[in-house]
Amino acid sequence: MPDIFMDFKKQRYRWAYGAVQIMRHHAEALFFKGRSRLTYGQRYHFLAGWLPWIADSINLIFAFAALAWSIGMICLPRKFDPPMVILSAVPLAFFVFKLAKMFYLYRNRVKATLTQTLASALAGLSLSHTIAKAILYGFVTKNLPFFRTPKMVEGKVFWYALQSAREEGLMLLAFLLAVFGIIKSQGFETADIIVWNTVLLVQAIPYLAAVMMSVISAFSRLSAKKLITRITALPASVADGGGVPAHPDGAFGLPENQVSPPEAGSTADKVSAP
Repeated sequence: MPDIFMDFKKQRYRWAYGAVQIMRHHAEALFFKGRSRLTYGQRYHFLAGWLPWIADSINLIFAFAALAWSIGMICLPRKFDPPMVILSAVPLAFFVFKLAKMFYLYRNRVKATLTQTLASALAGLSLSHTIAKAILYGFVTKNLPFFRTPKMVEGKVFWYALQSAREEGLMLLAFLLAVFGIIKSQGFETADIIVWNTVLLVQAIPYLAAVMMSVISAFSRLSAKKLITRITALPASVADGGGVPAHPDGAFGLPENQVSPPEAGSTADKVSAP
C-alpha cells in the first residue's frame, strides 16, 4: 500500500487508466459475439468490475455541468431555472445507493467495524476525482509513462499534503460558492432550489473526502498516528483468521500483492497519472 495520499492517488490512477486500455485493446472479445472464447458470464464480470469507475467519470462530467448551470442560475436567474425535483433526485438516489451498498458489503461480507467502514468510505470517495480523470484520459490517450508506487515514504508537511488534493479542493470551493450564490440570489423560494442545493452539496462530498485524506496523510506520522492505527486495526474476527480485512480504497478481499483484478493487469502497471 502507498504511504502518502499523493502516491495512493497515482496508484489508483494507474489501475483505472490501465483498465480502460485493457477494455480498448480487447473490445472485440468483450463486446462482439463469436470473436472470443469468453462466456457471457465472464464478459459480464469484466464489465461490471469497471462500471463503478466509468460511473465516476460520468459523474465528473455532470459535476462540471452542474457548476455551469448554477452559474447561470446566479447570473441569469430569469433564463436559468433550477432543474426539476424529479431530475435532481436521480444523482441523489445514486449516491445513497452507492453508500448503502458500501456499508452493506463492509459490515456483512467483510465484517468490518463501523469505524473501519467509515474510514473505507472516506478513502474510497476521496479517489472519485482521480479515477474519473483516469477513465476520461484513458479513452483519449494510450501511452502515459510508468510510475512505480513508492513504499516506506516519510510523511509530508501539511502544505505539501494539501497540494496533493488541490484540484479536489478547488472543486469543493466551487460547489460551496455555487450553493452560497444560489441562496444569496434566490433564497429558498421553491422545492426545486432546495433539492438542487442539496445535489450540489452531495456532489461536493467526494472532494471534501479528498481534502480530509490529504490532511490525514500530512499527520500520519505525527499525532494522528495512533488514531490511524486504531482505525486500520483488524477486527477480532479477521485477526483470528475468520475473515478478510477491508482495503482503504473501497475494495475488499486479499492483500494487494495476492489479488489480480482486471484493473491491476499488466497494462495497468505501465501507466500513471500525468
